[in-house]
Amino acid sequence: MTKSDNNEVRSGDLAAITELYEKWRSAWLHVDPKLMLSLFDPNFQGVVYQSEENPEALLTYDAIVSYWTNAANILSKVPEWKELKKSVSFLNNDAAFIWVLLETTLLLNVSPPQELSGKLRCGLGLRKANGKWTIAHYDESRHFLMSPDAEGIWSYNIEHTKKVMR
Repeated sequence: MTKSDNNEVRSGDLAAITELYEKWRSAWLHVDPKLMLSLFDPNFQGVVYQSEENPEALLTYDAIVSYWTNAANILSKVPEWKELKKSVSFLNNDAAFIWVLLETTLLLNVSPPQELSGKLRCGLGLRKANGKWTIAHYDESRHFLMSPDAEGIWSYNIEHTKKVMR
């Protein structure tokens, strides 16, 4: 493959990855489990899904199906979604990684209902199989701020705001 051919392939892959990213974003914004699940390969045995609220990663497609089937019961709306930074890296011809820093507001159906706002870091590990890009690894986290108090004892808080909706 010549350099020109490789650039054309990479350009096509970048377009497909961008399309996958936009579908992932849309699935979040519309709380659309069906769309979100379509971005994963149900036959891939090495899937990892680490949401910020789960203490451990989901390691099977069935666990991700269960999680996203329940998502609409917990997440009612995403009224704010600002992309602050984004990076796409190709690891090889069949693997890529997207890292994105977002400013989000999530409306949660908990008791009482709450609004969770702040920066959210997301990593999407992608794999290409049978000519299609899918999510193989997903993780999200919030910034963990460390600082010392007046006595020099270090403590932390998570960079976010929470508001109870009444």
